[in-house]
Amino acid sequence: MTNTTIISLNANENPLGSSPKVIKKLTQMISKLHLYPQRDDSKICQALTDYYQEKLNAQYFCVANSGCEIIELITRAFLTADSETIICPPTFHIYEQMAKRQQSQIVKVPLKTPDFTYDLDSILNAITAKTRLIFTCNPNNPTGSTLPTSQLHTLLQKIPQNVTIVADEVYHHFSTQSDIHKTLNYTHNYPNLFVVQSFSKAYGLAGMRLGYAVAHPKSIQKIRRFYRTFHLSSLAIEASIAALSDEQHLQKSIALVQQQRQFIGEALQKLQIRYWPSEGNFILIQPQNATRMYEYLIQNNIFVRKTDKSGLVGGLRISIGLPQHNRILIDTLTQYTKRRDA
Repeated sequence: MTNTTIISLNANENPLGSSPKVIKKLTQMISKLHLYPQRDDSKICQALTDYYQEKLNAQYFCVANSGCEIIELITRAFLTADSETIICPPTFHIYEQMAKRQQSQIVKVPLKTPDFTYDLDSILNAITAKTRLIFTCNPNNPTGSTLPTSQLHTLLQKIPQNVTIVADEVYHHFSTQSDIHKTLNYTHNYPNLFVVQSFSKAYGLAGMRLGYAVAHPKSIQKIRRFYRTFHLSSLAIEASIAALSDEQHLQKSIALVQQQRQFIGEALQKLQIRYWPSEGNFILIQPQNATRMYEYLIQNNIFVRKTDKSGLVGGLRISIGLPQHNRILIDTLTQYTKRRDA
């Protein structure tokens, strides 16, 4: 029986949506849309300072229109046509795209197989006098694998001071590994570290396009010079602050992902579909024929993401959805595996 419900499991969105506090705040803002927003991001930076309570003052934060824009600002600040950028595929394709816009040369140090862990020795060996940025993604998109904080610390200790690590942690909320949440502590002693986080995933504000960087104030100033006046909308500012105030919704969103991630993983194992354990709000699979499975899912109104752009040909990334949608997904995959051409 064909599924008639449109199920979008291709963008790693929060299936529960935004916090009720966000919806209430945005409703109150409707009558104020004719007014200009605050000129800078100081209001959000103070809210982040209050939220983290990790002895990071507001000067350690800067906010932009999505984590992608934060990454773009960093590449503009640190890269030139004479520079090199290290990325570790398969990973988020935006790193390479943004670095190429600055005409930086891309140096690829692939993740180790079969578990997609970082190859620290190869990363260190790839550094040259031209290296300026190293991108890490933790948990990594699309593999769901992680970089232990101890290994990140090892990199920070061994790389030259003129090489900056960009630690993209937009999926960190969903990880069950406690040490992954300690990266911010290193920004005190390592000015060559940027931690990138987002309101798009766990907070359910993908449509607001809001992300932020955490780094030493000296480093933050290097990317602030690219800001435009009124670079954030009033709606985004108020939505982010309201989202930070609703810890209950955040924890509910995280719990849903972790529970359903386990459900999908166990179901995939029974179906004998190759997959990797994930610490993100998605699961990577590698079926015998990814194109055929992808098309079959589309025929059944289920949309997932091909991983070709990320550097993994033949993979599919499946976002964690609502329980009822995940059950439909597994039922559909069950029917698919019964086909002769599966």
